[in-house]
Amino acid sequence: MVADYTMQNTAKSINISGMNNIYGTICAVGGGKGGVGKSLVSVNLACALAREGHEVILVDADLAGANVHTMFGIKHPPLTLNEFVNNTVGTIEDVLIPTELKTLHLICGATDFIDLANPGRVRKQKILQSICRLSADFILVDIGAGATFNNLDFFNMANFGVIVTTPDPTAILGGYEFLKMAVRRKIQVTFSDIPFIKESLDALISGDGTEKARKIGDAVEALKGIDREAAEKVSALLQEMNLRLVVNCASGPEGEKVHRVLYGISQQYLQVDLPLIGNIPRSPEIERSVRTMKPVMFSGPDKVIAPFIRMARKLASEAESLPPSSLFFVEELDQEEARPDLPDSLICLNDVVVRAGKTLRIQTEDLGKEKSLVQTVVFIDGKVIFMKENGYDALGVKGASSDQVCEMVRWQHNGIMHGVRDGRIDQKIAETG
Repeated sequence: MVADYTMQNTAKSINISGMNNIYGTICAVGGGKGGVGKSLVSVNLACALAREGHEVILVDADLAGANVHTMFGIKHPPLTLNEFVNNTVGTIEDVLIPTELKTLHLICGATDFIDLANPGRVRKQKILQSICRLSADFILVDIGAGATFNNLDFFNMANFGVIVTTPDPTAILGGYEFLKMAVRRKIQVTFSDIPFIKESLDALISGDGTEKARKIGDAVEALKGIDREAAEKVSALLQEMNLRLVVNCASGPEGEKVHRVLYGISQQYLQVDLPLIGNIPRSPEIERSVRTMKPVMFSGPDKVIAPFIRMARKLASEAESLPPSSLFFVEELDQEEARPDLPDSLICLNDVVVRAGKTLRIQTEDLGKEKSLVQTVVFIDGKVIFMKENGYDALGVKGASSDQVCEMVRWQHNGIMHGVRDGRIDQKIAETG
């Protein structure tokens, strides 16, 4: 079997060929507390993008309190995420529900299945990866309130992460706390398969009593003394977090004030940018649209819908330059969770490498038993410049256990990493300009 070979002898033998980027732009909308208008923003932003001529899919990923369907006047959705995760339907596209707008479809969250509110790792990974593969110009994901692992994982997979808040002090604090936990979760998951670095980061970020680092920048500086390459990777992860802020129930000056506060503390303590993408003034038309279960974008006056149209146009103009979505790394599977009836990916690895002055994202994923493929893709600035696929047969893991497949995914991923660092794709990097 290929698995018997050492990494040193095989890493440089991996060939890579180009492919086109097939992913749409994913925008996750979250916040620190309920009642700030996350679903209102998600619904009307999706409608605005559709009105601008884009193909849009709106996913209700609030696994504990799905409500997006009610804002479209749908009391009992015929199909939900529950049918998909329980294999009642074949693909996630089978649960798409049309709306009054031809180019907008919904994926509704389950409303009466308690077990989906806290899915196991395999179920969550199934949802995450299927969302990443949806065919649309924009996929908007409305996530639940609060910094649960589920919410943070949905938020961190997106091209855009939108934080919604109001001018209320508790909402502002909640929005910052959510953002802080999203940053920490992204860092910790990136190093989840390197225990020594993960434990060092946990201590530096969370503090161990006497040496608490209140700022991410302090943790990065301290990490340089432990592992400089890991510190550079953390810095790259922070730079590529494409965050946006929406201030709901706020006039222009009030929204700008909230933005200055959140932008300042996000820069100072987290080293991330948080541009303001829009203010949504309070209006009786918006409040009425919620009560009548019809998006204000369907019939609202121009002055009311204008903020959503401006946000949609900003997102569309910026989408071209954003990196592709990162299929989320799944932790080691418990034996009982690695069920043979789930054909989806067992593992997806992501790494960031700085080479020739460019930041490269390297992603390797098991594409599941049905495809029997392990795929590695290398991105620069949102463009796919290299791809390598190996079949289970070529890797010697056809019919093998999940653990053996995962081991070969790691083998292929590390092989590509070695090849990149050894300069095997420097010419391709140079061609990106």
